[in-house]
Amino acid sequence: LRSQNNNGHLNAYRIFNVDDVNFFWLNDSSLWHSTKSGDSSHVPMNTSNNLSVLGKLSFNVFRGIRFSALYSYSDDSWFGYDHSFKYNPDGRAGSYKNTHYTALQLNHMITPKLFYELKLSSVNNYSGVYLYKDPLDTNYIHDFHLNNYGSGFFTGGQQKDHTKRTMIDETYKFDLTWQANHSHSFKLGILSIAHDIDNKWRQIRNKFEGEYVEDPLTYEPEVFGGDSTVYADIYEVKPQEAAA
Repeated sequence: LRSQNNNGHLNAYRIFNVDDVNFFWLNDSSLWHSTKSGDSSHVPMNTSNNLSVLGKLSFNVFRGIRFSALYSYSDDSWFGYDHSFKYNPDGRAGSYKNTHYTALQLNHMITPKLFYELKLSSVNNYSGVYLYKDPLDTNYIHDFHLNNYGSGFFTGGQQKDHTKRTMIDETYKFDLTWQANHSHSFKLGILSIAHDIDNKWRQIRNKFEGEYVEDPLTYEPEVFGGDSTVYADIYEVKPQEAAA
């Protein structure tokens, strides 16, 4: 078991919250103002949290037969530095990844010159990039707040790209070896790999976008599916591999 938390060396300055607004885009500079409701605290911007677990069990079932099992798990999350969100750090999306790996292995020595190995393994890998895991989370707000006019720094708003990707690989491997003599050996091997890839990239939109008068205070997150929109890239494929 290993756990590590790293706050990095780059910090933000929380002057703004995600629901703040500014009016620096107005032609009349006397009307320029910003709500600036942040607590002015320093916030680490390039953070990472890592957890890993490893376990292995190995024993002889009978004479000449050995069995082993291996399991590992890792859980990682991190936030990268984004200069444009230096004063609004809570609007950044984070990256997340966890992996489950399981392997079972059987070694059987039939004779001192003839033996085989059977190995089954599974890797389940999940990765995501988002501010909230649920794309319809009510904490998402109107893009009216996402404004960096003038300074180049966002004075509110959130990153709205949302990615979830799951990859599962199941591997079956069999190797048979016969040591015919000191100079010659014969080997037979079979390998099969089944992949399952489920990819969901979506951009979170406003359900009321496109109405004649769009109220910046009226917002409900909405995502689209299928391949008929530029706001989503969703697919699931299950390729197979085999070799002998």
